[in-house]
Amino acid sequence: MKGDDVVKAEGYGLANVEHRVAVTPETIFQSGSLGKQFTAVAAMTLVESGQISLDDSIAKFFPDAPAAFKPITVRHLLTHTSGIPDYTGGTIDMRKDYTEDDLAKLAFGLTPEFPAGSRWNYSNTGYVLLGILVHRASGQFYGDVLKARVFDPLGMRTARIISEADIVPNRAAGYRLVNGELKNQEWVAPQLNTTADGSLYFSIRDLIAWDKGLRAKAVLRPESWATIFSPVTLASGRSFPYGIGWSIDRAEGQ
Repeated sequence: MKGDDVVKAEGYGLANVEHRVAVTPETIFQSGSLGKQFTAVAAMTLVESGQISLDDSIAKFFPDAPAAFKPITVRHLLTHTSGIPDYTGGTIDMRKDYTEDDLAKLAFGLTPEFPAGSRWNYSNTGYVLLGILVHRASGQFYGDVLKARVFDPLGMRTARIISEADIVPNRAAGYRLVNGELKNQEWVAPQLNTTADGSLYFSIRDLIAWDKGLRAKAVLRPESWATIFSPVTLASGRSFPYGIGWSIDRAEGQ
Protein backbone atom coordinates (compact mmCIF):
# COMPACT_ATOMS: atom_id res chain seq x y z
CA MET A 1 0.00 0.00 0.00
CA LYS A 2 0.97 3.60 -0.56
CA GLY A 3 -1.08 5.68 1.80
CA ASP A 4 -4.62 4.36 1.41
CA ASP A 5 -4.02 3.16 -2.13
CA VAL A 6 -3.49 -0.51 -2.86
CA VAL A 7 -0.43 -0.83 -5.08
CA LYS A 8 -0.54 -4.60 -5.35
CA ALA A 9 -2.62 -7.43 -3.88
CA GLU A 10 -1.59 -10.81 -5.17
CA GLY A 11 -1.17 -14.37 -3.96
CA TYR A 12 1.93 -16.52 -4.31
CA GLY A 13 2.42 -20.24 -3.88
CA LEU A 14 -0.18 -22.86 -3.00
CA ALA A 15 -3.06 -22.64 -0.55
CA ASN A 16 -3.42 -26.42 -0.73
CA VAL A 17 -0.46 -28.49 -1.83
CA GLU A 18 -2.36 -31.75 -2.23
CA HIS A 19 -4.98 -30.23 -4.55
CA ARG A 20 -2.60 -27.71 -6.15
CA VAL A 21 -4.83 -24.75 -5.26
CA ALA A 22 -3.12 -21.41 -5.81
CA VAL A 23 -3.05 -18.60 -3.24
CA THR A 24 -5.13 -15.54 -4.21
CA PRO A 25 -5.84 -12.23 -2.43
CA GLU A 26 -9.00 -13.91 -1.08
CA THR A 27 -7.14 -16.85 0.49
CA ILE A 28 -7.76 -17.11 4.24
CA PHE A 29 -4.72 -17.68 6.46
CA GLN A 30 -4.30 -18.25 10.18
CA SER A 31 -3.18 -15.10 11.97
CA GLY A 32 -0.66 -16.49 14.39
CA SER A 33 0.33 -13.91 16.98
CA LEU A 34 -0.69 -11.05 14.69
CA GLY A 35 -4.06 -11.76 16.28
CA LYS A 36 -2.86 -10.23 19.54
CA GLN A 37 -3.24 -6.69 18.21
CA PHE A 38 -6.91 -7.43 17.55
CA THR A 39 -7.35 -8.79 21.09
CA ALA A 40 -5.76 -5.57 22.35
CA VAL A 41 -8.19 -3.44 20.36
CA ALA A 42 -11.14 -5.53 21.59
CA ALA A 43 -10.00 -4.87 25.17
CA MET A 44 -9.63 -1.15 24.48
CA THR A 45 -13.21 -0.98 23.16
CA LEU A 46 -14.29 -2.27 26.59
CA VAL A 47 -12.12 0.35 28.28
CA GLU A 48 -13.89 3.04 26.25
CA SER A 49 -17.33 1.64 27.13
CA GLY A 50 -16.42 1.57 30.84
CA GLN A 51 -16.67 -2.21 31.14
CA ILE A 52 -13.04 -2.56 32.19
CA SER A 53 -10.16 -0.31 33.23
CA LEU A 54 -6.55 -0.83 32.24
CA ASP A 55 -5.64 -0.66 35.91
CA ASP A 56 -8.23 -3.17 37.11
CA SER A 57 -6.73 -6.13 38.92
CA ILE A 58 -7.42 -9.31 36.99
CA ALA A 59 -8.85 -10.64 40.27
CA LYS A 60 -11.92 -8.51 39.51
CA PHE A 61 -12.68 -10.92 36.66
CA PHE A 62 -10.99 -14.00 38.12
CA PRO A 63 -12.05 -14.06 41.80
CA ASP A 64 -10.32 -17.41 42.32
CA ALA A 65 -6.94 -16.07 41.20
CA PRO A 66 -4.18 -16.91 43.72
CA ALA A 67 -2.69 -14.11 45.81
CA ALA A 68 0.41 -13.95 43.60
CA PHE A 69 -1.79 -12.96 40.64
CA LYS A 70 -3.83 -10.23 42.35
CA PRO A 71 -1.30 -7.40 41.66
CA ILE A 72 -1.55 -8.16 37.93
CA THR A 73 -3.69 -5.67 36.01
CA VAL A 74 -5.35 -5.66 32.60
CA ARG A 75 -2.55 -3.34 31.45
CA HIS A 76 0.08 -5.86 32.56
CA LEU A 77 -1.57 -8.59 30.47
CA LEU A 78 -1.80 -6.33 27.42
CA THR A 79 1.82 -5.18 27.63
CA HIS A 80 3.42 -8.56 28.45
CA THR A 81 4.59 -7.29 31.84
CA SER A 82 2.44 -9.59 33.99
CA GLY A 83 5.19 -12.09 34.79
CA ILE A 84 2.88 -14.97 33.83
CA PRO A 85 4.93 -17.59 31.97
CA ASP A 86 3.79 -19.35 28.84
CA TYR A 87 1.86 -22.58 29.04
CA THR A 88 4.36 -25.39 28.49
CA GLY A 89 4.06 -28.82 26.94
CA GLY A 90 3.78 -30.27 30.42
CA THR A 91 0.96 -27.86 31.30
CA ILE A 92 -1.33 -28.13 28.32
CA ASP A 93 -2.32 -30.87 25.87
CA MET A 94 -3.04 -29.33 22.45
CA ARG A 95 -5.37 -32.25 21.62
CA LYS A 96 -7.58 -31.79 24.68
CA ASP A 97 -10.62 -29.53 24.50
CA TYR A 98 -10.40 -27.23 27.52
CA THR A 99 -13.10 -24.83 28.66
CA GLU A 100 -12.27 -21.20 29.44
CA ASP A 101 -12.46 -22.04 33.14
CA ASP A 102 -10.01 -24.90 32.58
CA LEU A 103 -7.55 -22.61 30.80
CA ALA A 104 -7.77 -20.00 33.57
CA LYS A 105 -7.17 -22.67 36.21
CA LEU A 106 -4.12 -23.93 34.31
CA ALA A 107 -2.76 -20.38 34.04
CA PHE A 108 -3.20 -19.80 37.76
CA GLY A 109 -1.33 -23.01 38.46
CA LEU A 110 1.80 -21.42 36.99
CA THR A 111 4.28 -19.45 39.10
CA PRO A 112 4.80 -15.81 38.06
CA GLU A 113 8.38 -15.26 36.91
CA PHE A 114 8.71 -11.72 38.28
CA PRO A 115 6.61 -9.04 40.04
CA ALA A 116 4.00 -7.53 37.74
CA GLY A 117 5.29 -4.46 35.93
CA SER A 118 8.95 -4.99 36.76
CA ARG A 119 10.02 -6.65 33.50
CA TRP A 120 8.84 -7.47 30.00
CA ASN A 121 8.43 -11.05 28.85
CA TYR A 122 6.23 -12.24 26.00
CA SER A 123 3.31 -14.25 27.34
CA ASN A 124 0.81 -16.14 25.23
CA THR A 125 -0.84 -17.20 28.48
CA GLY A 126 -1.53 -13.56 29.33
CA TYR A 127 -3.40 -13.07 26.07
CA VAL A 128 -5.39 -16.27 26.55
CA LEU A 129 -6.52 -14.79 29.88
CA LEU A 130 -7.35 -11.50 28.13
CA GLY A 131 -9.78 -13.26 25.82
CA ILE A 132 -11.51 -14.86 28.79
CA LEU A 133 -11.51 -11.52 30.61
CA VAL A 134 -13.14 -9.78 27.61
CA HIS A 135 -15.81 -12.51 27.61
CA ARG A 136 -16.50 -12.13 31.33
CA ALA A 137 -16.56 -8.33 31.25
CA SER A 138 -18.76 -7.98 28.16
CA GLY A 139 -20.86 -11.13 28.35
CA GLN A 140 -19.78 -11.93 24.78
CA PHE A 141 -17.15 -14.31 23.43
CA TYR A 142 -14.16 -12.19 22.44
CA GLY A 143 -14.54 -13.28 18.79
CA ASP A 144 -18.07 -11.86 18.76
CA VAL A 145 -16.76 -8.62 20.29
CA LEU A 146 -14.20 -8.42 17.49
CA LYS A 147 -16.80 -9.03 14.80
CA ALA A 148 -19.20 -6.39 16.13
CA ARG A 149 -16.67 -3.74 17.14
CA VAL A 150 -13.77 -4.20 14.72
CA PHE A 151 -14.26 -6.53 11.75
CA ASP A 152 -17.71 -5.40 10.60
CA PRO A 153 -17.14 -1.63 11.09
CA LEU A 154 -13.89 -1.81 9.10
CA GLY A 155 -15.26 -3.99 6.32
CA MET A 156 -13.04 -6.97 7.14
CA ARG A 157 -15.55 -9.26 5.46
CA THR A 158 -13.82 -12.61 5.86
CA ALA A 159 -11.95 -12.04 9.14
CA ARG A 160 -13.15 -14.40 11.85
CA ILE A 161 -12.18 -16.81 14.62
CA ILE A 162 -10.62 -20.11 13.57
CA SER A 163 -13.06 -23.01 13.36
CA GLU A 164 -12.22 -26.68 12.96
CA ALA A 165 -15.87 -27.44 12.13
CA ASP A 166 -17.13 -24.65 9.86
CA ILE A 167 -16.83 -24.64 6.09
CA VAL A 168 -14.56 -21.63 5.51
CA PRO A 169 -14.35 -20.60 1.83
CA ASN A 170 -10.82 -20.01 0.51
CA ARG A 171 -9.15 -21.38 3.65
CA ALA A 172 -5.49 -22.29 3.15
CA ALA A 173 -4.31 -25.64 4.48
CA GLY A 174 -1.65 -25.55 7.19
CA TYR A 175 1.75 -27.17 6.87
CA ARG A 176 4.98 -27.66 8.80
CA LEU A 177 8.48 -28.83 7.96
CA VAL A 178 9.67 -32.06 9.59
CA ASN A 179 13.31 -32.83 8.83
CA GLY A 180 12.99 -30.76 5.68
CA GLU A 181 9.85 -32.57 4.51
CA LEU A 182 6.50 -30.82 4.20
CA LYS A 183 3.79 -32.29 6.46
CA ASN A 184 0.23 -31.31 7.28
CA GLN A 185 -0.04 -29.23 10.43
CA GLU A 186 -0.84 -31.05 13.64
CA TRP A 187 -4.45 -31.14 14.74
CA VAL A 188 -5.34 -28.79 17.60
CA ALA A 189 -8.46 -29.20 19.75
CA PRO A 190 -11.27 -26.82 18.68
CA GLN A 191 -11.39 -24.75 21.89
CA LEU A 192 -7.63 -24.22 21.88
CA ASN A 193 -7.91 -22.91 18.34
CA THR A 194 -10.16 -20.06 19.47
CA THR A 195 -8.00 -18.48 22.19
CA ALA A 196 -7.10 -14.79 22.10
CA ASP A 197 -3.35 -15.22 21.74
CA GLY A 198 -3.70 -15.63 17.97
CA SER A 199 -6.60 -17.72 16.65
CA LEU A 200 -7.97 -15.69 13.76
CA TYR A 201 -8.47 -16.16 10.04
CA PHE A 202 -8.08 -13.32 7.56
CA SER A 203 -7.10 -12.57 3.98
CA ILE A 204 -4.94 -9.94 2.33
CA ARG A 205 -8.17 -8.05 1.59
CA ASP A 206 -9.03 -8.06 5.28
CA LEU A 207 -5.58 -6.76 6.20
CA ILE A 208 -5.90 -3.97 3.64
CA ALA A 209 -9.13 -2.90 5.36
CA TRP A 210 -7.37 -3.16 8.73
CA ASP A 211 -4.46 -1.02 7.52
CA LYS A 212 -6.85 1.65 6.28
CA GLY A 213 -8.63 1.58 9.64
CA LEU A 214 -5.33 2.02 11.48
CA ARG A 215 -4.36 4.98 9.32
CA ALA A 216 -7.75 6.57 9.92
CA LYS A 217 -7.56 5.82 13.67
CA ALA A 218 -10.97 4.19 13.31
CA VAL A 219 -12.91 2.06 15.83
CA LEU A 220 -11.24 3.71 18.86
CA ARG A 221 -10.82 7.26 20.11
CA PRO A 222 -7.53 9.06 19.31
CA GLU A 223 -6.45 8.91 22.96
CA SER A 224 -6.91 5.13 22.97
CA TRP A 225 -4.71 4.77 19.91
CA ALA A 226 -2.13 7.00 21.60
CA THR A 227 -2.14 4.64 24.59
CA ILE A 228 -1.80 1.59 22.34
CA PHE A 229 1.25 3.02 20.58
CA SER A 230 3.01 4.30 23.72
CA PRO A 231 5.95 2.19 24.99
CA VAL A 232 5.20 0.58 28.35
CA THR A 233 6.90 2.07 31.40
CA LEU A 234 8.32 -0.53 33.78
CA ALA A 235 8.38 -0.19 37.57
CA SER A 236 12.00 1.01 37.36
CA GLY A 237 10.92 3.96 35.21
CA ARG A 238 12.60 2.50 32.15
CA SER A 239 10.47 2.15 29.04
CA PHE A 240 10.28 -0.92 26.83
CA PRO A 241 9.45 -0.72 23.09
CA TYR A 242 6.11 -2.49 23.33
CA GLY A 243 2.73 -0.84 23.70
CA ILE A 244 -0.65 -2.54 23.93
CA GLY A 245 -0.60 -5.41 21.46
CA TRP A 246 2.09 -3.80 19.29
CA SER A 247 5.87 -3.69 19.19
CA ILE A 248 6.95 -0.06 18.92
CA ASP A 249 9.62 1.05 16.46
CA ARG A 250 10.40 4.08 14.33
CA ALA A 251 10.63 4.16 10.54
CA GLU A 252 10.98 7.20 8.31
CA GLY A 253 10.56 9.50 11.28
CA GLN A 254 7.33 7.89 12.46
